[in-house]
Amino acid sequence: MPLVLKLTAKKGKPVIRGSDHFWSVMMDHAVADDSFSIADIFGGSNTWKEDVKDFVRRLEKAGFIERVPLMSPIRWKVQIKQRTTPKVRRDGTIVAGASRLQAMWNTMRSPVSRSGFTAQDIVAWGSTDELKIVKGTALNYITTLASAGYLIQLAPGNRHKLAIWRLSPGMNTGPLPPMVLRTKVVFDQNRHEVVGESIAEEERV
Repeated sequence: MPLVLKLTAKKGKPVIRGSDHFWSVMMDHAVADDSFSIADIFGGSNTWKEDVKDFVRRLEKAGFIERVPLMSPIRWKVQIKQRTTPKVRRDGTIVAGASRLQAMWNTMRSPVSRSGFTAQDIVAWGSTDELKIVKGTALNYITTLASAGYLIQLAPGNRHKLAIWRLSPGMNTGPLPPMVLRTKVVFDQNRHEVVGESIAEEERV
């Protein structure tokens, strides 16, 4: 019988997991001109060790980090220093360009959205030739952010028209988009905390 792990995310509780957190730890070591190990990252995280190993493997293939010779346990040093977290596929290829979350968040924060926006506006204003946003993606992100308190509804929607939204005063927290984690909670990358409350279930077989 599968084991169901229930996690409760409380408002304001930091989530120390994910690639952004892992990279921040690596950069802390880089600033100190120091190397790091898997244990250095895992020890300060509340995540699965395999997630850390997977991220390290990706960065090593892409050349962002490099193993320190003759070290046991294995240690790495950052070779390419940057503030933003590298986006790397499992084969080591780099994911270029802005993410859909970033494009949607930029649109919500833009002056054109101050009088209100719909999901279709996000599609029209946030899409580019290289990056397409579909209405379903915009609707899901709007619904999630609204539940977390980022958005206020100016006009309700119905079967004939879309709801109109606006960024809530005080919730324009910074340039990085709120992330929807696999546990279905919203993580504010600018405040480094979970926003809103949710109970998530992860099934481990």
